[in-house]
Amino acid sequence: MCAPSFRQRTSPLASVYAGLGWETRDVGPGLALVRVADQQHFYLQDYYVKEVAENSMLHLTVGDAQAWYQHAAELVRNVFHPPAPSYSPRECRLAGVPP
Repeated sequence: MCAPSFRQRTSPLASVYAGLGWETRDVGPGLALVRVADQQHFYLQDYYVKEVAENSMLHLTVGDAQAWYQHAAELVRNVFHPPAPSYSPRECRLAGVPP
């Protein structure tokens, strides 16, 4: 059985990166290259240290900071807190859940 790729193990983050228009690809065991734009990229390592993660920053220059923030915030909300599915009263009754 093949081991899952870094991207597969971090699929919610990979969804965020893809939604931002960034490309991710595995470049080695536990290492992914994230391409932001031409000549702009960074590496992600499959290694977590809480203190480092909480004290790290990534700076990007964008044309419209407010629009970029709105886009990124909505994307993160939808990936990590997707909207709850809505069910019809009939579907609720069939499942035994009060509407």
